Amino acid sequence: MNKKKFTLFLLIAAIVIVAKAQTVLTSGDVAIVQVNFSQNSFDFVPLVDIQVGTKICFTDFAWKNSLHGFDKSTQYDAVITYTAPTTIDKGTVIQSLNNTAFDYSSVNFYSKNANGYYLKGENLTAFQINNNDTVFLTAFGWIRKDNFTVNPYNSSAKVCDIPPGLSKENFTVIQMDSVVWGQNATLQRDFRYNKYDGFIGTASKIRYWLSNTSNYDTFSGYYNNDAVPNFTVNAPDLTSPKLSNSYPANNKTNVSVYRNGKFNFNEQVIIRKGFTLTDNQTNAVVKTYNTVDLILNNDSIILFDLYEIIEKAKTYNINIPAGFVTDLDNNPWPTTDQTITFATNANRSVIDLNFGDNLEQNMIIVKYLTRDNIHWTTTERFTEYDQNYCKGYFSWEMFGIPMRWYSNRAYVESDLYTPDMG
Repeated sequence: MNKKKFTLFLLIAAIVIVAKAQTVLTSGDVAIVQVNFSQNSFDFVPLVDIQVGTKICFTDFAWKNSLHGFDKSTQYDAVITYTAPTTIDKGTVIQSLNNTAFDYSSVNFYSKNANGYYLKGENLTAFQINNNDTVFLTAFGWIRKDNFTVNPYNSSAKVCDIPPGLSKENFTVIQMDSVVWGQNATLQRDFRYNKYDGFIGTASKIRYWLSNTSNYDTFSGYYNNDAVPNFTVNAPDLTSPKLSNSYPANNKTNVSVYRNGKFNFNEQVIIRKGFTLTDNQTNAVVKTYNTVDLILNNDSIILFDLYEIIEKAKTYNINIPAGFVTDLDNNPWPTTDQTITFATNANRSVIDLNFGDNLEQNMIIVKYLTRDNIHWTTTERFTEYDQNYCKGYFSWEMFGIPMRWYSNRAYVESDLYTPDMG
């Protein structure tokens, strides 16, 4: 091969390498952090470093599962492509308006520039094409009509399905549901992420914060299109959450049937699965707890009902599946199925309150309360307007500490009347 041909070969090879060189992205590597419908602008942030030449496509066409592609029948929607002009550090916010790194050549109406591109769709999807394979990165929807759901007011309206590989559960789909019938559409189409303490974290945590619609400002974009500040994206957290303590704990005895259950973790968790409560002797399922039955308190404490579900003098199993919860970086707990076995208290004391009238004619026996080691003491009985009253207090022991309950109410005796402790 002569020198000229060899040089030409190297030049062509170099062009091919440059043309193909780009960071290959996966779902969740990009997030949309502002949509300014009023100015046809949006902000996005890569949550990984991207190299020069990386191409990312954005469209407000609706994805249709039935078409296995975008519905391109709408007039004002289009696909525009961003090409990284330099290496972009993760966490750097990029704004589309007047940005020459965006290619508007596919826009076939008005002029082929930013001023001719209109966010007429009600959703924005980011994707990347590699060797003819399309990878969806994120999707952001802001009006219910086309926002990943059926329009409740117009069943024939165009609906944007969730593109393949994206999900609300993994926080790669943001569903604002901002406008329904009767609301002001203009002021509900501009959104800007603005979580005070949510700009520093791992990529997974940032996506989790972005999924919370309360972390966005709603404003009129005619007057404000300031870019969202840059993020600091930390290295991934690879450590699973730990169960700090629970009630009941494994092998615990004398568990009260009057308390509810609790799991306390050492960090924020997301409830991914339910669990079952079974009878230890028969293995029969006493209750199946679905995710909707569990309450997440302060982001790290899970509360669940046991009161009026478990009985005294019995042994139970709480059967927890692997991956019951994850932290914000999707690390699971537990990593294998786990069982918590506990036994309830066998004490079966019942308190009867006897409230008689002043003539000792009728005695009302109130089976008022069932609790361990509880006692009622009457401190005063009196009559007003031919009605009989008792004052007093309950007392009991809890974990060895004497406790006393005082009533600040007088209870009127009447037929089949049960006092309201309030």
